[in-house]
Amino acid sequence: MRRAWNLAASAFFAIPLVGGWTGSGASATGRALLIVLGATTLARPGWGLLLMCGLIPMIDPAVVATASPVLAEQVVLTFLVTATARLAFAHDSGVGRLARPGIVLGLLVLVSGALAVSHNQQLVTPTPDPFLRALWSHLSSDYYGGLAWFDMVNRVMAWIEAIALALVAERLARTNATGGQDLLTMLVIAGGAFGLFSGIHLVEVAIGSLEPWRTAVHTVVHARFNPFYRDINAAASVYALFLAPALWLAWRARQRIAAVGALMLTLGLWLAGSRAARGSCSPRRSWARAWASSTRRSSTSRCPRWSATSARVSAPCSGS
Repeated sequence: MRRAWNLAASAFFAIPLVGGWTGSGASATGRALLIVLGATTLARPGWGLLLMCGLIPMIDPAVVATASPVLAEQVVLTFLVTATARLAFAHDSGVGRLARPGIVLGLLVLVSGALAVSHNQQLVTPTPDPFLRALWSHLSSDYYGGLAWFDMVNRVMAWIEAIALALVAERLARTNATGGQDLLTMLVIAGGAFGLFSGIHLVEVAIGSLEPWRTAVHTVVHARFNPFYRDINAAASVYALFLAPALWLAWRARQRIAAVGALMLTLGLWLAGSRAARGSCSPRRSWARAWASSTRRSSTSRCPRWSATSARVSAPCSGS
C-alpha cells in the first residue's frame, strides 16, 4: 500500500514538472541542473537530499545564474518525483514524527484550495467540464504561464510541495548514517555562502565610492539591503533560519566551517536590518536554545528534524 502511495505521489508531482519543463521560464542550464539532481536522487536518494540541502539556501543565486525564474519550484518537484519513486521500492523505515501533522495540514490546504478553485470555476464557466479541461492543460503544458484563474492552483501546489519535501527529507534523514549531521552541515555551509553575497555587495558599494572605508561603515550602520530579496524582512528571516543551526553546530559540534558560515549569515542578517530576525538569533537566545536541546536529546537525534524543518520553511521562501 505504501508503495502505491509513493508511486502516486511521484506521478502527481510529475504533472506540473512536465508542464513547466517546456513552458515559460525554463532554460537549458536550469534543465541540466534538474537532470543532475534527478539522476543523483534516483541513484542515491541520500545524496540527492544532501544536494538539496546545498541547493535550497543557494536557490536565488542559482536562479540568477541559470536565468530560470521558475527554478526553485522545479528543483523541489524534481527531487520529489525521483525521491518518492525511489522510496516506493525502499525498505520501510516506519512513520516519522512529521507524517501525521503533515497529512492533516496537507488536507486542509487541499480542501481550502479546492473551494477557491470551485469559486473561480463558477465565475468563469457555467459548467465544470471546460474549466477542468483548461485546468489540465495548465498543469500539463503551461504550468508557469497559464491563466490568472489558476493562480490559486499554483499557490496550493507550493504548499503541498513544501509539506511533501519535509516528509521525504525526514524519512531519508532517519536512515542517514551520520544521523543527519552532514545534512545540517551542508545547509549551514550553503547558507553561509548565501550570506557571503551580502558581503560582496557591501564591498562593491564601498569600492564604487570616493571614500570606501567611510562608505562601508555608513552602509553597515545605516543601510538595509539584500542582493536577491525585495522584501528585506523576508531575507532576514531566511538568514535567521540558517544562523540558528550554524551557531548550534559551531558551539555544540565544534565545527569551524559552521563558525565561518555563522559569521557570513550574521553579516547578511545585520545588513538586512530586521530587528525581529536579529532578536530571534541573538546570542543569548541561540545559546539557550542550543543548551536546552542538548540537555533534552543527543545532537544526532536533533539533526534530522532540524534539516527537514529548514528544508520545509526555506523552500516556499525561495520561490517567492
